[in-house]
Amino acid sequence: MRHILIAAIALLVTAVAAQARVVTLNATVHDSQGNLVTGSHDVTIKIYAYATGGSPVWAEFHAGVSFSSGQISLSAGSLTSGGIPDGYFDGTHYFTLSVSGIGIAELDPRVNTIDNGTTWIGFW
Repeated sequence: MRHILIAAIALLVTAVAAQARVVTLNATVHDSQGNLVTGSHDVTIKIYAYATGGSPVWAEFHAGVSFSSGQISLSAGSLTSGGIPDGYFDGTHYFTLSVSGIGIAELDPRVNTIDNGTTWIGFW
């Protein structure tokens, strides 16, 4: 049985509303055995149009992300020209992560994206 526990994820929008955005992502990640992830892992940030199924409408790969006691902090959109398109902050899209080497293909459930103009917050 997979134990996926994501304690909390907070996303802070750091760009102007009329432009594509870079989001600060803070997360706590457990592996398939329920252990806090440590060490260096590749992370893919994904945005979907649906809570389940479908293909990502946006993704960004971050190589060698350092996990400490399950904690990570990333700048989503920082490695993509133009950042994350504004259209994905309308509350109808869903966010998740893929982390290499933890025995889970993709963290579940996906988190609904919500934008109040300054903050995008989701909890797993």
